Amino acid sequence: MVFLDIEMPMLDGMTAAEKLRALDPYVIIVFVTNMQQYAIKGYSVGALDFVIKPVTYFAFETLMNKVMRVLGTREESDIVIGSAGNIRRVPVSRLLYVEVARHRLTYHTEDGVYEGWGSLSETSEKLPAELFSRCNACYLVALRHVKAVEGNNVVMDNGDLLRISHLRKKGFLSDLAGYLGRRQ
Repeated sequence: MVFLDIEMPMLDGMTAAEKLRALDPYVIIVFVTNMQQYAIKGYSVGALDFVIKPVTYFAFETLMNKVMRVLGTREESDIVIGSAGNIRRVPVSRLLYVEVARHRLTYHTEDGVYEGWGSLSETSEKLPAELFSRCNACYLVALRHVKAVEGNNVVMDNGDLLRISHLRKKGFLSDLAGYLGRRQ
């Protein structure tokens, strides 16, 4: 979490927030300012909130309660994807599905597609079991990103169609129903 003032020497808070957002799209940004008219601009860089100076205990407590609610709803942990000397941290909530072909893992995320090496079983052990399910031997699916099940296909939020194998269909549908039931 980063607190930024709108007015800072050498670099204004809005520019700093834009640069920070480019480096990390998930960091929580809060603006602290004495100029309420600039606070609204903070939402253009995905700021969570703003507080007006001088900051009172009540305003700070209210803000921190909001931060804790946001952190609690992220279903977060991160998965680390490594291949060819590169390492990338991806929040689990941004992961749509993982595909495997000959130990090459393809991570389909809201932010793009990344490749790594390993097995789907190892990857499955790193992810929360209640949030992911295998629809066949090739795919590990993030249940929160399932848009529909049509016949023997899973329709993902991004429009991708994933085949459901006959052997895994009952288990996958059971996992999906359990996930949807917990969300309500």
